[in-house]
Amino acid sequence: MYNFDRYTIDDWLGLMRDHLQRPGGATTMQTARYTVDVLRHVRALTSATASLASHGDRAARSQLADAALDLKSALDRLHEARDQLLKAAGAERITNAD
Repeated sequence: MYNFDRYTIDDWLGLMRDHLQRPGGATTMQTARYTVDVLRHVRALTSATASLASHGDRAARSQLADAALDLKSALDRLHEARDQLLKAAGAERITNAD
């Protein structure tokens, strides 16, 4: 299962990069959509890291707690980026039509 998850994210990353590099692919709304996808992934990783910090071996709990805080800061910045993209697109939320 773990390899499946990793391959799925790797495939998504490749498709995203390919799409953004095409002419007209990096529209404001499409970039916002991909940012929302990244938010979902980082949110899950933040939660997983916090669980490791709380329940994992004590040898790395401090470093894992710091990493969870760093990921939380990254989430905050990703939310700001999404909001700026939506503002630039003149939208209040992500839509399926671009």
